[in-house]
Amino acid sequence: MAEHSATIIYDVVSKAILIEYRDKVVTVDGPWPSQQHAKAAAEDYCRIRGWPLA
Repeated sequence: MAEHSATIIYDVVSKAILIEYRDKVVTVDGPWPSQQHAKAAAEDYCRIRGWPLA
């Protein structure tokens, strides 16, 4: 069975990121200066924990 990858969502209003992996949902508060910075931070967060990305 294939492993699920983490899902990253950027909230443009609060400038926070939401990361969903398996049954875990994590919010990383912003504000981030841009969506690209937020995405990079979320990817780092996932890599540190060993969560696969799409």
